[in-house]
Amino acid sequence: MIKRIFFILLLIIPFIHNSCKNDLDLLDDYQEKIVCFGVMNPNDTVHFIRVSKVFLGEGNALQFAQIQDSIQLRPENMEVRIARMQAGVETEFWILEPDTTIPREAGTFLYPGQIVYRGAFPLLTDGSAYKLTVTDLVTGYVTSSVTTVVKDVVHTSPTVFQMLNFENAGTIGFYFNTGQYARQYQLTLRFWYDEQFIYDTTQVANRYVDWNIGTTESYGTQGGEGLVFAVTRRNFLNMLPNNIEVNPLVRRISKRIDLYYTSAHDDLVTYIKVQQANAGSSAELPEFTNMENGLGLFTTRNLSVFTNFYLDQDTQYALRTEAVVQDLNFVR
Repeated sequence: MIKRIFFILLLIIPFIHNSCKNDLDLLDDYQEKIVCFGVMNPNDTVHFIRVSKVFLGEGNALQFAQIQDSIQLRPENMEVRIARMQAGVETEFWILEPDTTIPREAGTFLYPGQIVYRGAFPLLTDGSAYKLTVTDLVTGYVTSSVTTVVKDVVHTSPTVFQMLNFENAGTIGFYFNTGQYARQYQLTLRFWYDEQFIYDTTQVANRYVDWNIGTTESYGTQGGEGLVFAVTRRNFLNMLPNNIEVNPLVRRISKRIDLYYTSAHDDLVTYIKVQQANAGSSAELPEFTNMENGLGLFTTRNLSVFTNFYLDQDTQYALRTEAVVQDLNFVR
């Protein structure tokens, strides 16, 4: 007798140290196991939680995955609730509504319909925690999790409105202080420029290109830890022709650079590392979860944006004259 199991994973986050919080034997005799995934961001006004279930049965697991009752719970039987907690006391709550408008692409699992639960509420970074409680109103099954909210990073150098040099040799450092509860950080430089049509200069399009610098991790999650991204200056010029198409009908004008720091909660980092460590192996499914009496992940990430940095004259001159970018027609 062969039993097969599918762990329904909602999302792989481009991102991610706690020990595993629940030890679950996924190959026990069948019982209902609710799987929840939610990664909330204080910059969002609407938040989504994916609720499904682990299924265990005899026969062809690929066939089970196409059966709605095998992976989805009836929304009329479910209550998905998020409460704001302060000092362990609930101060307000929201009941999330089922939403079927987000399509799923063709593949192993049932498509195109999928059910997620959505709620519109503020996610505050004032030290509040948020508790997710998912209840099967028919069976009485309850799973829950509490997460803290990742706080903003503080960018310290270079200062806003400072001219940045990407033409000289060597590196330039982007310094910041970490936000509380986060473990991993990613920096993206967004370079804004205008495209002006040569034969009609009134036609101007505002464009940008994102340069992903990479990721780094903090030692702790208390916040306030000083970290730096060291960037090879001339890699900026080398990046541009790989991301901007040659167009002889336009001239381009550099505008500004914005800094995007994306920070991931400690639980999110641990979850992704466990997933990556087990990718392609025949080992048991990863046991990391921060859901009590269930499976999955309920956590947060954050995006901190710092604007109005500019290219210095040497870099603007390089945009016009360097061979690697000359075909892009930058005039400054």
